[in-house]
Amino acid sequence: MLLLILCILGGAASYLISRAVDSKLSEITGNFVSSIKKGYGLDLRLSGMKTSLLPPSVKLDSAELSNAGSSVLKLKSCAVRKLSFSSQMEPEIFCDSAEIYGGEIVTAAKALVAVKTGKVSPNPAHPVTYGSRISDRISKFTLSIEKMSFVYGMFSESYRMDYAPVAGSNKVLLRQGDQLLELFFDSKFNDARLRLEKFDLSKLSGFFAEGFGLALNEGSVDARIGIARENTSFTLHSDITIQDLNFLYPLFDSAPFSLPFFRFLGDISLDALSQNVSIKDAKLTLGGLDADFSLTRTTNSIRVDAKPDTMQLNRLATLIGTGDIFRDFLLGGTLTLDLGYQKNADEEPVFSISGEVTDPQQLSERLNYLKGDFEYTFTNADGRSYSFRVGPSNPRFARFDDLPTHLVWAVLVSEDAGFYLHKGVAFEELDAAVKDNVKKHRLRGGSTITQQIAKNLFLTREKTLLRKLRELLLAIELDATLSKNRLLEIYFNIVEWAPGVFGITNAANYYFGKTPEELSPMESAYLASIIPGPSKYHYQFLTNNVSERWYDHLYRILTLMHDTGHITLEEYLDSMREAVIFREREE
Repeated sequence: MLLLILCILGGAASYLISRAVDSKLSEITGNFVSSIKKGYGLDLRLSGMKTSLLPPSVKLDSAELSNAGSSVLKLKSCAVRKLSFSSQMEPEIFCDSAEIYGGEIVTAAKALVAVKTGKVSPNPAHPVTYGSRISDRISKFTLSIEKMSFVYGMFSESYRMDYAPVAGSNKVLLRQGDQLLELFFDSKFNDARLRLEKFDLSKLSGFFAEGFGLALNEGSVDARIGIARENTSFTLHSDITIQDLNFLYPLFDSAPFSLPFFRFLGDISLDALSQNVSIKDAKLTLGGLDADFSLTRTTNSIRVDAKPDTMQLNRLATLIGTGDIFRDFLLGGTLTLDLGYQKNADEEPVFSISGEVTDPQQLSERLNYLKGDFEYTFTNADGRSYSFRVGPSNPRFARFDDLPTHLVWAVLVSEDAGFYLHKGVAFEELDAAVKDNVKKHRLRGGSTITQQIAKNLFLTREKTLLRKLRELLLAIELDATLSKNRLLEIYFNIVEWAPGVFGITNAANYYFGKTPEELSPMESAYLASIIPGPSKYHYQFLTNNVSERWYDHLYRILTLMHDTGHITLEEYLDSMREAVIFREREE
């Protein structure tokens, strides 16, 4: 009987203690949830909580942290062990699974940083005080999650996660197969160290697509990054190596680009609130090419500058070549470059390319076919193709030696005054074009005639940085392969002068009912003036009207021709009095 009474009393005491613990734990939990809401604007919901006295532990079916109704973090099937009634305890937390929602955690983190730093505070921040009696007793805790899933847009990936305090700091370890992410940080996250090994960069494709418009298809990352924080600003001391990188960035290239090896060594500064990013004096290695690199990115602008070391032309072709464009390419010589890219808000992008070509020499026969008759195909913006022979086999072909000097120089002073001096690329003209772009907020090409030939023969008309680099390299190769006069002969016979009208023979007849040899200096100046936009300026012929403003443009061309000695004073004065008279159009 006594034993029975003791058992009943013990059970009752255990029940009462358990109820008291549950009640106190519920009170502390409720206060903690309330303080999270007041202090950070985040909702914390716990469900299925159960407690145990022997041994002391807490179990949760689920826990969910949300921001404005959207989930930030979900935990399932969690257990808290090694709780103690003593003055200190070191609890262990185990969860079967967890989900972190990337987009929402970024938004919540910005709100958290704003409140804690006083940058944004629609309501006074309420410090977290509830539950401090328990938190003060926790000397350290560890956390293990069997399946930690990161969800960002269409991206979802799972890792084994372990957290533990290590030598005065905190350590987070994520593993998936041979991939590893290791993070050390102090309690206030003022200093941290990140290590990546064989991390699959394509797993972050959603983040880069949403934040930068960059599609990452492949890439394996090894990295060592030191992180220093001051308020909302972070500095990342970075050494990052990426192998087998494949990506698509529309402003870089219109097709996916592959890079076997990439290394970044430098400091990255960023602000968590404004999302501004700055990189200064970093070192890049792309394939076998080294370069200095800087970047400044704000919410509505971006500027990128790169200065590669002096490079072999062959090595550059290996890096940027694609498909058949550079098949059998073998060119001696070196190239120094300064590259720039700038885009402000909704304005057109601006590219800058300057540099110097040294001793280019054609070492292959791959472009020798351009010395004789060849087939040329042009596809316009509407997808319509035109094909014709360039050479004597075409009865409309115009030999260079038969072109009047004033026609040749009307085009040269208008399109490429230094044609006979440069090596396919006039970097000073490119630089002038960029300055004009920045000043007038418009895109001016600055391409030499040789670059225009390269674009027409080998490339599309997309406005990307890589296409511009390919155009530059092909122009150097063309200049090293063909004589200047042969380049001009090709140019005059493939240029479009009106929609569907190609070659100077057809152009002279279309506009003036003449042969090229019969064109006057004024008529030559007019044909030169419409080369940049034959479709755009075609209305003048259709309406039989050349404006006074356009005549001013023609007079400038004629003046340059006279000042450089390519028309006589008499020809110049006669031309200044001449009107542009188009042939009569057939209805």
